[in-house]
Amino acid sequence: MARLKLSVLFGIFLLGCLAIPSYAGSNTHVAISSSGRLTYSSIVVVAADGTGDYLTIQDGIDALPADGGEVHVKDGSYAPVLILKSHVMLKAIGTDVRIVAESSDVNAIQISQWNTVVSNVTIDGFHIIGTGVFEDWSSGYGVRITYANNIVVQNCLIENSGCCGITVEHASDVLLSRNRISDSIKHGINVQGDDTHDIDIIENVIDEYGVCGIMIGDGRYHPSYITISKNNVLDSAGDWLAVGIYLDVDVRYCNVTLNTISTKGQDGIQVKGQYISIVDNTVKGCANGIELCNKADHNTVRNNEVSDCTADGILQNANVDNMIGNIVTENTVTGCLYSGIKLSSDGPDKAINESEISWNICNNNADYGIILLRYCNNNRIINNQAHGNEGSPDIEDWSTGTGNIFENNDYDI
Repeated sequence: MARLKLSVLFGIFLLGCLAIPSYAGSNTHVAISSSGRLTYSSIVVVAADGTGDYLTIQDGIDALPADGGEVHVKDGSYAPVLILKSHVMLKAIGTDVRIVAESSDVNAIQISQWNTVVSNVTIDGFHIIGTGVFEDWSSGYGVRITYANNIVVQNCLIENSGCCGITVEHASDVLLSRNRISDSIKHGINVQGDDTHDIDIIENVIDEYGVCGIMIGDGRYHPSYITISKNNVLDSAGDWLAVGIYLDVDVRYCNVTLNTISTKGQDGIQVKGQYISIVDNTVKGCANGIELCNKADHNTVRNNEVSDCTADGILQNANVDNMIGNIVTENTVTGCLYSGIKLSSDGPDKAINESEISWNICNNNADYGIILLRYCNNNRIINNQAHGNEGSPDIEDWSTGTGNIFENNDYDI
């Protein structure tokens, strides 16, 4: 009798288990965290043709629970979106998923805003289209990231932004990777804010920009710890003042590496900040290839290839900078003392002091391979090679300073 009672009770227990509803349906991922607890990540599908859970991306984002989730978006054309939740992945799952800003006073995608802090958001695979009309600096962005951290924007095509393709303000730990950014009225990528740091700009293609391909800082706000690597910055749509990569006053601790820059603008890379490494870049067809402006002190320019520029290959107007192992050739406009490498100060109060120019190859430039002009003191020019330049000798000191050292250079006289 006891065994019969136990069997009945066990049967009732099994029926009860079968009757418990499952909350892990087709639109929810279930995972076991490191603590052993079950965690849920909701997934919603957005489709403009009505085959998903929602018709608009904004409705899909708003439908996610407070702890976030994924919004998968099918082919179609969609209105701009505002993301105010954390832990959100916005992913295009078609081949033609467009977010279109039909007005110049909106941003196609905005992540967070001034009174909200958002973290852990990914934007992946969208075609983002703007109006191509500049309204003001508060709108017209393809993607605007502000007051946010741990953000990824990747694999997007961003076109015709009325202001900038992507802008990052008051943010940290941001990755911008493998995007194509074209026809931005102002900058392709724009990074601002004294509190902005740890931004990685990797493997993007940027072309037909109006002012700068990549702009870091704006003279008022000074981001730091920025990595700009393996980007391809092509022709600008702006005038001759356009710059490929620009690091403004007091921007610090940045790495600019392995980029290819070919632009019709003023400079391929222009630096006004400090403690910046410019290494292994290829710069072609600009006015100045690389320019270190006044007060751009304590920077390193190493192993870059600079060619076919219409002014100087590398122009330095700052202190305690090192130019080492660069190949600077075929910069070919004559008559203005344009050279492979030029040190030139604007005045005695802005003298160029204590820099090292070593192990560079400066051949076939006009006018000189290496030249020092005006107020250069205690610089070391050693172990360089300079041949076939229009000026004679290929390495020349026209400065009014003192203490410059020229040693072990191989050049034509």
